Amino acid sequence: MIRFQCPNGQFSWDKVSIGFIGAGQMAQAMAKGWIKAGVVKPDRVVASAPTNRNLAAFKELGCSTTNSNVDVLKMSNIIIIAVKPHMIGSVVEDLRSNVDFGTIKKQTIFISVAAGVPLADLEKFHFNAVTSVVRIMTNVAFAECQAMTASCFGSVAYPCTKEVLTMLFEPVGSHISLPESLMNVFVGMSGSGIAFMFSLLEGMSDGGVRLGLPRETSNTIAIQTMLGASLLAQANMGKRKLAELRESVCSPGGTTMAGLYTLEKNAVKAALMEAVEASCKRSEELGCAGKK
Repeated sequence: MIRFQCPNGQFSWDKVSIGFIGAGQMAQAMAKGWIKAGVVKPDRVVASAPTNRNLAAFKELGCSTTNSNVDVLKMSNIIIIAVKPHMIGSVVEDLRSNVDFGTIKKQTIFISVAAGVPLADLEKFHFNAVTSVVRIMTNVAFAECQAMTASCFGSVAYPCTKEVLTMLFEPVGSHISLPESLMNVFVGMSGSGIAFMFSLLEGMSDGGVRLGLPRETSNTIAIQTMLGASLLAQANMGKRKLAELRESVCSPGGTTMAGLYTLEKNAVKAALMEAVEASCKRSEELGCAGKK
């Protein structure tokens, strides 16, 4: 039995219950990943949504479902706020009108995955004077326990809160802490960036098909090539720069240089840099829209 001693009481891992307010794609991916990794059992997960359409995926996992956000609040000690940024205000106000936030267990942790919504705005809702509020960003690879997750903490951040986050996020990929000022950059690189990787994979696969490979074969080659490159880069972190790894594949006048020349001529790296920036800016805009 794992327990964390917090100034606001004791947090027992064996009694962890995770509640999702919002049951869309990100919430579903998180639930799948945590269950697959053994972080939590399905009967310790509950999700709420106004309709049953998205809740079907949670039912298939063996989780509890409800149409009431209040039920999630009462049944869970880790609350994942997984609604669109512009919906957070109305969701929390609905909770406040139906629940006395002062009665919420002090060990409860509120985790927001709403893009762009800053901690200062989240803490304006005064969940509880001694309750931890955390902002995270992650991506849909969570479902396969290969997520990249970043977190930042509100004004109430006990050491035990950070320990709980480690228990939550390290089994499902990589987890880092970031200053909140860089969270929107993270959205562009990882939250949205995983879609950029899918586009690159699609382009490579299309290249193979264009030259005669069957689609399934071409997909397999593209996916394994990107996976191999990622693992090789990961194994060399702190030892060799990405540019050095790229150059190690090149021979003067060879096939790789011919392909890289085409990528440079079409400004692929610049396009990726601009894509990250565009997603970052959009995350900032969504956060501003959530204030209105």
